[in-house]
Amino acid sequence: NTAESFNSILERAKQGVFHYMSSKHLPRYLNEIGFRWDHRI
Repeated sequence: NTAESFNSILERAKQGVFHYMSSKHLPRYLNEIGFRWDHRI
């Protein structure tokens, strides 16, 4: 399922890349993850 796949990428990014996601910058984090999702190989 696409939603489950995106959610797993979000969780991995939170644990591995960003470590802390503030609500103030949450749209920026989601845009970055969405960009990576759209441009994956």
